[in-house]
Amino acid sequence: MRRVDKRQVILLFKPSESLKFWLLEYFLECLALPLETGAPGVDDVGVHLNVHTVAPVPIPAGCTDGFAEAYWRRFEAYMEPAVRASISSLALLSPEDADRGARRLREDLESGF
Repeated sequence: MRRVDKRQVILLFKPSESLKFWLLEYFLECLALPLETGAPGVDDVGVHLNVHTVAPVPIPAGCTDGFAEAYWRRFEAYMEPAVRASISSLALLSPEDADRGARRLREDLESGF
């Protein structure tokens, strides 16, 4: 990869906002993972880089990047093992916990909850 411009774009998430995401209701075991506790925030990055602009970037409905909130509008994607494997927090769950969460999500989708 070759850099073609001096400017950089860095995309971050706020761990505190991730805790509000509806997916955790199905995969509660993610709350016990130390994964996001040390994630750098905007202020942390700003200390080390010459930050010019900070702006929120909405996650598009068709996002397929593979992070936890990427499929926020396509709930059924979270039931696919390959999708769960691409999301670090879900990939760290035991197979039993991941399957249980996916099963609960499927039941709610089928019942219209």
